[in-house]
Amino acid sequence: MKLKQDSAIRLSATRMIRCTSALAVVAPLALAEPPLAQPSTADQRQPAQMQPAQTQAAQTQPAPTESAQTQAAQTASAQTQLAIADASVDLGILLDGVEQQCRYNDLLERFWRNLSEPEKALGVLNQELLGAIGDIQVTDEADFRMYSIPVRGTWRQVPVSQIQFGLGKGNGIHVLLVEFAAPPQQARVVFEPLVTRSKLAMSEDPDNTLDATTDLVIDGGKARLICDLST
Repeated sequence: MKLKQDSAIRLSATRMIRCTSALAVVAPLALAEPPLAQPSTADQRQPAQMQPAQTQAAQTQPAPTESAQTQAAQTASAQTQLAIADASVDLGILLDGVEQQCRYNDLLERFWRNLSEPEKALGVLNQELLGAIGDIQVTDEADFRMYSIPVRGTWRQVPVSQIQFGLGKGNGIHVLLVEFAAPPQQARVVFEPLVTRSKLAMSEDPDNTLDATTDLVIDGGKARLICDLST
């Protein structure tokens, strides 16, 4: 069963659509800037007077201590360094080969074959990769299961946000999607030439009896590299 390109995009969009729908309601409220209050005529005539109790409270309220400020700065710095460290993890050890005719290296092969048991799948990864990969989320659809793996790292120096596998229920569906966290143009500059060469090689490969296909798709402001290995 061969998935068309739009089917593959729908697989990756399954969870995003729900999130986007919620944000469409919440975001305008969260981002709307409240109107500036207009001073009344009385306020314009007389300057505001601070009441005695307010004056006393303002005078007695302790200022943040230097140690508290230092601790907050250290915490923020540690969080920033952690984010940078996570983002610097090279995902090539897991993904290298996908950009070349959708070839899975040994690690990726072992990883996806164990996805039905997420803990076992994570067990094939080294400590560096484990630090860059979040919990595996499984979405059960009628004809396939979508395994969504949030990641924080780079592939060929392009930030990646998610890896997804759409695996069929005995019907031959097999789709891999790599979603980039970088702006689409950044992903396109690096991966479009690779994908173009890969597509040409796959179309001319006499051993590609499954008609496997690959593409770099820009959809919903996200760039995704897709490998459709469905039978």
